[in-house]
Amino acid sequence: MEILIVISLFVLVWLNYMLYNGDYIAPAFVFSFAFLISVCDMVLNLNIWKTSLSVNTVLVVVGGVIVFSICTFVVHTFYTLLRSKRLVLQSLTEKRIPNYIRCKKWKLLLSILFQLICLVFVIKYVLSTTAKYGTDGSLSSAISMYQYLSKFTTLDMSFPLVITYSYILVSTSGYIWGYIILNNYCYYKKKNILVILNFIISFSSNFLTGSRGNSIQMLVALIVVYVCMMKQKRVSQVKNFKIIIKIFAIIICILFSFEFIAGLMGRDDSLGLFQYISVYLGAPIKNLDSFLEEYKKTSSIWGFNTFFMQIQWITSKMELNIPITAINVDMQYINGYNLGNVFTAFKSYISDFGYIGVVTCTGVMAIIIQVLYEKTKVIKMRTKYLKLNIDCTKLIYGHLFVAMAFSFFSNKFYEAFTITFAEKIFFWIVLAWFIEKDNIHNEITI
Repeated sequence: MEILIVISLFVLVWLNYMLYNGDYIAPAFVFSFAFLISVCDMVLNLNIWKTSLSVNTVLVVVGGVIVFSICTFVVHTFYTLLRSKRLVLQSLTEKRIPNYIRCKKWKLLLSILFQLICLVFVIKYVLSTTAKYGTDGSLSSAISMYQYLSKFTTLDMSFPLVITYSYILVSTSGYIWGYIILNNYCYYKKKNILVILNFIISFSSNFLTGSRGNSIQMLVALIVVYVCMMKQKRVSQVKNFKIIIKIFAIIICILFSFEFIAGLMGRDDSLGLFQYISVYLGAPIKNLDSFLEEYKKTSSIWGFNTFFMQIQWITSKMELNIPITAINVDMQYINGYNLGNVFTAFKSYISDFGYIGVVTCTGVMAIIIQVLYEKTKVIKMRTKYLKLNIDCTKLIYGHLFVAMAFSFFSNKFYEAFTITFAEKIFFWIVLAWFIEKDNIHNEITI
């Protein structure tokens, strides 16, 4: 079974690479490649865990990747034909570049001041809220406790309203600062130290609530945006290969930093490095395998696991009689080895809808992400009143791209569609307008 799943996924990765002409940020290629890496890591661990893989798991994983690949290719074909009819492809071949994004110094300094003040209040709140739960008074202990209480209990750990929205603005503004850095460096080879400082503060702010995921998501999303920009520059295949090498180097650094960051945030970092990485890569596949061995449909509420975030939000707002549960389940162990507490996205789909859920939920995800990707090629962030050089469409794609790519880990994609995500987009547009309103007359030319 292990050889079969590896070979099947390798063939699907190769087919997707060929179908999209080597486009390594095409959703189908990334989705299949991510599962291939996850499965390879799991296979390397099977002897250590003293276990094997079932036929059901092979069929679910390979079948899910096939469904995703077919749906994205159908959408891609439709958009290719649509562009041909509308002669939009002509505009894609024009050698134009985006405008240089100018940022006034006083705006950048004001943003730095606002972010620092907000983070001071967040730190105070995290320290005061967790003090009664047995922390040692240090910030790392408080962050670790806050993260645990948020994910493994039903306690309300939300900040006061003003701090909440200020923190959302701070923690998500990094997407805008990162976009400006990439745009100005990619096309004009220029840097602005104040923009970089704004990005660093925003990027670091996510760690204050014990979440590495948001910062990693921001970083990977911006890598995707960077690749989109390089594709628009029509870089050579040689340069494309160099970009791939750089991306892999960054991803490897992220993986190797997991254990170190866990220690700083007060999490358990006692596992060896390979075991620690495997908890995030291969273990979710094995956890799915264990789930399928004892599978029986248990969800009494339609879509409760797949649309958990949306249902919990509706419950809190409409006071429905639906029990609130913790975000994460208990850690899974096999033969004494820690396998984490995630089961890939397929577990949620199957829990709610049975095996047909793998087809429907994966298919819908594929259609959404591929439509968005096709739009990033030609659609710019324009409103009826504004023309912004900051292309928020790319940021939205980058954000959801990460959620889609991490389907081998958990149900990140459907969890992404929350009121917080809508607030992020709103803040992106507001911040982009604030930065660019003095230069709003400039046209976007790509």
